[in-house]
Amino acid sequence: MYSWRLFTQVILSRDGYTNPFYLRETQHSPVWYDAIRHMTIPPGLRAGVTMAGSLLFILTVLYVNNLLFFFVPPLIFFLVTTGLTIGPIVAEERVKQSWELVVTSGCDTEQILLGKTGGALTWIRQLMVAMFLLMLIVSVGVGLISVMLIPTGTIRTEEWSEFTLCGILLMLPLSTMILFIIDRSQQYLLLVTAALAFGSSSSSVPKALLMTNLSILVVWLLEIVGTGLLLAVQPDSGGFLGRSNLLALITMGPIANYVLTMDISRVILFTILTLLIREIMIGSLWR
Repeated sequence: MYSWRLFTQVILSRDGYTNPFYLRETQHSPVWYDAIRHMTIPPGLRAGVTMAGSLLFILTVLYVNNLLFFFVPPLIFFLVTTGLTIGPIVAEERVKQSWELVVTSGCDTEQILLGKTGGALTWIRQLMVAMFLLMLIVSVGVGLISVMLIPTGTIRTEEWSEFTLCGILLMLPLSTMILFIIDRSQQYLLLVTAALAFGSSSSSVPKALLMTNLSILVVWLLEIVGTGLLLAVQPDSGGFLGRSNLLALITMGPIANYVLTMDISRVILFTILTLLIREIMIGSLWR
């Protein structure tokens, strides 16, 4: 599986310290890091911008009237930072006219890209850990909500033994939590793969940064639109594409919304299809 290989070699960087390109990238600061380090912002202006941004965020939350909006800014910040971090890793080599030398180093292109991507992402490791902890917190809520999937119609819970019911009440939330984490992780890997595919084809750093973030935005929007249309055509959707539902789709992804709006058989079916389609897309982009 492409996603598992990317997860172990890029996100976890299990073999990172045996890859010279990984080590090389950990010692080379990203473009955004250098820009921030050399940026001088007066303290008064920094405080003013912070206060204005905080006020705008609070007003937006009050207008939207949905706590899910709190997850939107950190999610966007995380994706943009990812794009800025891995976008120019190949373009910088081309600008320095060292890409041909890198390719002829004895390692295949896949190993080079895996190493460079994993090394580049170490610069946002703390941000990735913070987002993972946030994902864990949300997964607990999604797991608890999944208890609603236990059928109470034709199959009555009163007919089940206490052992069976306790097992279902334990395993269903746990399974949903794991699926939610897999779903969010796989989507991130898809966005990383898209960013790497389009950024690597660019011949300049500014173009690579632009193409990387555009590819992340396009793939993200395509998944939101595709899942939204799928949910909207369900017989019991009841006008799915409302503001709250759209925010839930943007912030929590497809599987959480399947749990919220479908019965257990359709949740299983569409979860398998979603993960399979993403896996195919990751494989296609990686080639």
